[in-house]
Amino acid sequence: MDILIVNHPDLMNSASDKQSIPKPCINHQKCPICSDPSPTEEVNSLTIRGAKLRREHQFDEALLTLNKALDIDPKHAAAIQIRAEVYRKQGNYKLSLSEFTKLLALKPENVSALAYRGEVYRMLNRDQEALNDLNVVLKSEPNNAFALRGRGEIYRMMNQYHKALADLNQAVVVEPNNAFALRGRGTVYQKLGLFQEAAEDLSKSLEIEPDSAFALRRLGEINMKLGNFEDALLHLNKSIELRPESLSAYETRSAAFRKLNRIDEALADLNCVLSRDSTNANALKERSEIYRTKNRYQDALTDLNQTLEAKPNDAYSLRDRGEVYCKLGSYKDALEDLNNALKQRPTSGTTLETRAGVLYKLGRYNEALLDLDQVLSIRTRTSSSALNLRADIYTLLSRYDEALSDLNTVLRRHPKNLSALKMRSEVYREQHRYAEALLDLNRRLRLNSSDISALCDRAAVYRQLDRHKEALNDLNAVLHVDDMNVIALAIRGQVYHGLKQYTEAMVDLEKVLDLDGEYPFTLTQSPEEYEFNRFVKDIWR
Repeated sequence: MDILIVNHPDLMNSASDKQSIPKPCINHQKCPICSDPSPTEEVNSLTIRGAKLRREHQFDEALLTLNKALDIDPKHAAAIQIRAEVYRKQGNYKLSLSEFTKLLALKPENVSALAYRGEVYRMLNRDQEALNDLNVVLKSEPNNAFALRGRGEIYRMMNQYHKALADLNQAVVVEPNNAFALRGRGTVYQKLGLFQEAAEDLSKSLEIEPDSAFALRRLGEINMKLGNFEDALLHLNKSIELRPESLSAYETRSAAFRKLNRIDEALADLNCVLSRDSTNANALKERSEIYRTKNRYQDALTDLNQTLEAKPNDAYSLRDRGEVYCKLGSYKDALEDLNNALKQRPTSGTTLETRAGVLYKLGRYNEALLDLDQVLSIRTRTSSSALNLRADIYTLLSRYDEALSDLNTVLRRHPKNLSALKMRSEVYREQHRYAEALLDLNRRLRLNSSDISALCDRAAVYRQLDRHKEALNDLNAVLHVDDMNVIALAIRGQVYHGLKQYTEAMVDLEKVLDLDGEYPFTLTQSPEEYEFNRFVKDIWR
């Protein structure tokens, strides 16, 4: 907004402004040019030329001209205001503030100068002083759109979104096509989670000012929230074209690429951010997550180390690094990070579950159970992964009924959970409940007919049920795909032995012993197994 403290025709902002005011000036008696008790043509001419140069965005030339005017008359109000405006346009807010303050000392009743000073205070992040000025303006002019926009923006930055919305609503009523007000209100709607309203305001602002990189970036963020990832990408691409220095746009675009499974492009954007801001914590965290999806755990660890150098007590980064250490097999380091993360956020279900996994890897089963019990007491919805892990531990501790209870809970909620089906079939086998184990294995194979592990497990169950032909069918299917599969060879050798086909059994079992001389054949102490193990020992000798 370009408001001057005078309405002199030669200081208007456009030809249409001049046409609306007849000469002499309509404020002739109050105009500091027309009514100056000792005006000089030179000061007036310099001031008018400075205003013209400012309108043409020739700011350096405008300053030279206005400085000459103010050297002659340091209290020339129009020249002070124009110079203050030039400084503001240049982003030199401290000098602009000084000029507006001088102007208000000369003309304390000047509402427009007060509104501009409030805006300058806002740009200097001096929010309370900005509010003081804008409140005075709005007390005398409640519908001053410039002041309403400025105050609304301050309230937004102070996270007082409802106050911001009230001001921006009024600003839009006064000036329905003001792009700044629409952008501001759209951003407030975004903060309030009103994404559809935010999208409408920002889209309208872009109809007015189509090259606003800020509005395009915000619209990209909102489309991300609405799940419109392709649209988000279009807006973010254009925002970056207009303002390639905007790191936040690159970060958001990286997130859009990830949603579209364009991982390498997402990584490239984050690399771009970190090449300019190597300590950007959010970008480091996001890049570490991408590295983890690509199994580049050392690279992920490097990023998380850097993040934690800046924020050593960040619970999320500690948890993430703990997970990376776990992937690298550094369980003690993982446990240290997870313990520290839980000092910061002791009720984090994700961190507790991760620590339980580490304790499980370390064989500290009872401690792992304590963490899992806490996870399941915290979460309002049943956690399948926590129940699966607890069932696994119960199985290792031979607490089969408790394991089955957890697995049944998972499968009631998620009947196609392959991990739960696999574990439950194993528990049934431990309890010699082979018919029930077979039902679960059949379900697994209906969900994934090429699951080699499930075929081997089902063959083992068929063997226990003396259904040798069906066992051989499954094992032959596995060995057709992988003729060096040790488990399938071992089970087939056992099946052949049970069928008294000793030559075939010997061929398979010799292959097993060649591939893995320590294969654990002994499964039970039944007479049949005892005889089979003697057979294996004879082959080995």
